[in-house]
Amino acid sequence: MTDTAEAARAVNEITQRARAARAAKVAAAAASGASAASANASPKFAPGVLVKFITFAIAVATLPIATYYYALENWFPEDTMYSAICAAAAVNLIVLVYAVIAVV
Repeated sequence: MTDTAEAARAVNEITQRARAARAAKVAAAAASGASAASANASPKFAPGVLVKFITFAIAVATLPIATYYYALENWFPEDTMYSAICAAAAVNLIVLVYAVIAVV
């Protein structure tokens, strides 16, 4: 027998095992009263994750710009470099907070 035939037979066996496992999962869900569609559905992510991501995306887009202009008008009126450094620090702070929240 050739290697191709053996590989095809192995793939066919794996496919049959996967189908059997899926059928057993659907049968178990049916026995517990759940629908077959809910047995195959897997949760994508928690709803709060998307809200946090959008919140931090808006923060990354707006807070550094606001920090730059605030620092330029109030703290460093004659030097844009220090205002830009403040804006970069604001971005790094937002990313740090996002990472800490993600870990926790």
